[in-house]
Amino acid sequence: MKKEKRDMAFDLLKIISAVAVIIIHMSSYVLTTRGTNTIYFKVSNFYATIMHFSVPIFIMITGAFLLSKKEELPLKKIYKKYILKTFIIFILATLFYKITSMYQNNITLTINNIFNILIQAIFGNSEVHLWYLYMLIGLYMLYPIIYKFIKSSNKKTIEYTLIILFILSSLIFSLSELSIITGITVASRLNISIYIFYFLAGYYLYTYDLTKTKSLILLTLLPISMIGTYLLSTFATLKLHSFNLIFVEYSSVNIVILSLGIFYLFKLISKKINPTKTLTEIIYIISKLTLGVYIIHMFIMDYIYKLNIINFRILTNVYLIPLYSIIIFIISALATYIVKTICKILKLLYKNN
Repeated sequence: MKKEKRDMAFDLLKIISAVAVIIIHMSSYVLTTRGTNTIYFKVSNFYATIMHFSVPIFIMITGAFLLSKKEELPLKKIYKKYILKTFIIFILATLFYKITSMYQNNITLTINNIFNILIQAIFGNSEVHLWYLYMLIGLYMLYPIIYKFIKSSNKKTIEYTLIILFILSSLIFSLSELSIITGITVASRLNISIYIFYFLAGYYLYTYDLTKTKSLILLTLLPISMIGTYLLSTFATLKLHSFNLIFVEYSSVNIVILSLGIFYLFKLISKKINPTKTLTEIIYIISKLTLGVYIIHMFIMDYIYKLNIINFRILTNVYLIPLYSIIIFIISALATYIVKTICKILKLLYKNN
C-alpha cells in the first residue's frame, strides 16, 4: 500500500476505535444501574459488546507501524521516544486524575499524598482505563525481540507463531469462558499475553495479503463474531442475572475474530479509496489526538455527569449513546489539542532561554 493511502485508512481506524472506547464506557454507566430485562440494558449491552475491538485495533496498528519498518529502531530511541514518553504520560495522567479527585472530595493535597500517588503509579495502580499505557510500555520493551524474530522468519513461521499464540492466549481462555454454558471447567493457566498476539497479528495482516479463500472466511466471520458476541454476552447476563464482562475479554475468540476482521477490512478499503490531500491531513491530525482522547475522556464524562448535564446512569434514550460518544470525543480531542499546543509553546520557550 502507498503510504498516504495507508495513513488515511488506519488513522481513520484509530479515530473509530477511540470513539468505540467511549461508547463502551458510556454504556457501562447504564449497564451497572439498569435491570437486565430492560430495553436500556439490552441496547447498551449491544453497543458495549460489539465495540470491544477498540483496544486490540490500537495494538495491531502499533505492531503494523513498528514491525514493518525496514530498519530496527535503536534501543536508545525505543526507550527515549516510546517507553519514557509513554511512562511520563502515564504518570502525568495518573496525577491529574488523582489530584482532581482529591480536590472534588475536599481532600488536602500534600507532598506525602503526591509521593504516594507516584509510588502507586510506578507499580501500575492508576485509573482503570490507563492500564493500556502500562501494557504498551511492556510491548515496547519486547519490540526488539519481536522485530528480530519477524525479520529472521518467513511467512510460514510467523503464521505458525500466531496459531500457537492464538491457541494458548485465546482458544484455551475461551473454552474456560464457555464453562458457563457447558458446565465443563477448562483450566486457562497456559494463557500467554494476548497483546503480543495482537501486536504480531497487526504486522502480519498489514504485510501479507490473505488468499481469496482466507479473506472470504475472515470477512464472513466478522459479522458472525459481532452478533455472536452480543448473543453470548446476553446469554451470560441472563444466566448470572447481572452485568458482566464474560465473552468480551480481549482473549475471547469472538473478540479476536472481530478485531482481526475489522483491521483487515480497513486494509482492503485503503486499496480502494483515493482521498484528497486535505481530507488525509485532517484525518491524520485528528488521529494524532486519539491517545489524549483515550486518556482524558473518562474525566470529561465524569465531569459532565457530576454537573448533571447528562445523567448517563438514567438515560431514557440510550439510542443516543453513539451521538453522545462522538460529542465527548470532540470535547476530549479539543482538550488534547489545547494541552499539546501549550506543551509545544513551553518547549519552544525552554529552547529559546
